[in-house]
This record gives sequence, structure tokens and C-alpha cells, in this order.
Amino acid sequence: MLKKFTLVYVLFYGIAISCYSQNITNYAFNSTSGTFTVLAGGTSPALSLGNADEGYFNNIPIGFDFWYLGKRCTTISASTNGWLSPGAVITGTGATNSLISGGSPRPVIAALWDDLSLQTATNLTYLTSGSAG
Repeated sequence: MLKKFTLVYVLFYGIAISCYSQNITNYAFNSTSGTFTVLAGGTSPALSLGNADEGYFNNIPIGFDFWYLGKRCTTISASTNGWLSPGAVITGTGATNSLISGGSPRPVIAALWDDLSLQTATNLTYLTSGSAG
């Protein structure tokens, strides 16, 4: 009886874990076009290190729980080279053109990723509005 109970428990535990996990293949990219509008009322975070060409902003509060690849994030870090790292801190300013080689930080969201150069570091602004969930 105990063996049956243990087997059923392990089976249900495995199903429960897989139901809450995320896989990168479940994310889809859809492009849109539109007119850029400057964010009104946004906050410009302090540059953590570097400059407008090669720099980053760490631990920007997002104001809600954001789940990415099964990890709960409440902050996001942003590179001046167009990529974000949810829940992790950026430690290097150098641009790299290889997302395949790994490295840190991970995870990374690289929708605008390239060797960019902002006009000034205050060009990065953020705003959280509405209610979470």
C-alpha cells in the first residue's frame, strides 16, 4: 500500500512541476510597426556603470511579479545595447555579438539587441502603470 501511495505521490508531483514550468519554445515573437512616442512621466534610472554607449542600469523595479522561464522576477536590468535581464544584474559593459555563446547574466531578453549607442543615458526611461495581474 505504501509503495502505491509513493508512486501516485511522485506521479502527481511530477505533473504539478511540469504544469508550472516554462519552456523558451513556448514564447512567440510578433513584430508590429508604429510611431515612436516619447514616454511621458517616465523615470530615468541612474546608470549603474559605463556610459550611454556601453553601460547598464541594474535592479529597476517593475512593480509586480514577472515570471520568466519559471523564475519570479521583481526587478529588471537593462543594457544600453538593447537587451534586458529579468531578475539578474549586469556586470559587464562590453558589447558582444554572440548570444549563442552564453555568458552572464542569464536569462536575457534581447528584442533590440545590438551594439547600440544612446544619445545620453537619460534616454532610457520606464513607467509602471495600471494594476498587476
